[in-house]
Amino acid sequence: MRLLRPILALALLATGCKPKPATLEVLPKELRFTSTGDAQVLKVRVLDKEGNPVEHKPCVFLSTSTSAADVRQDGTVIANGSGSTDVRVSCAGMVVTVPTKVTLPATLKLDPKCQVRCKLMSNGDEPIFKLEGFGASAALNGKVLDASQQPMGLEIKYEASDPDFRSGSRPVGISLSKDGVITATGKGRFFVLAQSGPALAKATVEVDLPEVRLIRAPATVVLKPGEQAPLKVQLFRDNKGRAPVEGAQITYKSSDEAVVKVADDGMLTAGKEGSSELLVASDQAFTQVQVVVNSRAAPPPKAPKAVAKPTGKKGKKRP
Repeated sequence: MRLLRPILALALLATGCKPKPATLEVLPKELRFTSTGDAQVLKVRVLDKEGNPVEHKPCVFLSTSTSAADVRQDGTVIANGSGSTDVRVSCAGMVVTVPTKVTLPATLKLDPKCQVRCKLMSNGDEPIFKLEGFGASAALNGKVLDASQQPMGLEIKYEASDPDFRSGSRPVGISLSKDGVITATGKGRFFVLAQSGPALAKATVEVDLPEVRLIRAPATVVLKPGEQAPLKVQLFRDNKGRAPVEGAQITYKSSDEAVVKVADDGMLTAGKEGSSELLVASDQAFTQVQVVVNSRAAPPPKAPKAVAKPTGKKGKKRP
């Protein structure tokens, strides 16, 4: 009994010196949501007057409007719908209120602009672009607006699809950048879907390839083995060379790929010494180029240096 009394006294003394809760800290101090189903977790600490954490019983969480957002007893707040609510956190006899607002996108608006070889056929709710040739481009300039038509600065995802299901596995003939710039890569009619949460918008893109009736290229190209050089080609809509064309579909074929290979963009790569006929063709026109590969190919001539004419003693030119 004598040994037990001091132990009980120490226990009572320790209980009496236990720090008391002074402050309830809840972070973040306010919550904002822009999509249903999104969640954020409230971090809760009970502190004494010195700012040190204090042990406490589990806190109680309550949302005053569950239609806007609900809260679990682990502090997780989940957005349910557009509106506002207060999340009340009760802990150690103290209460903190966290204002919570859920603002859902009302509309996704497109501001279509043409860039390269493009015509805007319709600027309604669903814009229609007509692009001519590879590399033609346009911009959608999408913005997400709230119910008061104010920009929300939310990310927009763009996706292209081919509406012609008969095309089978035909690749989609447009590419899309993260900011909604469309670039033509093939012929066809395509849809572009822009989406941010529940907000959607759509555009139609038609890509046509221009007709080529005349192809001009150098008659002969001389390269050294291993040398690379682009083949300079000019394309025209008529057979008189009066209407230049860009972005047309052109095919290249070498009669001897051991001598020279040609890429889809007209880049030549010389191989062994020899000669090869290069065919450059479109649907309605073609031309031929002779490619000679020679290790002793003379370098291009240098421009002659300017030489001043001699003058007389008095600075006059001699006759």
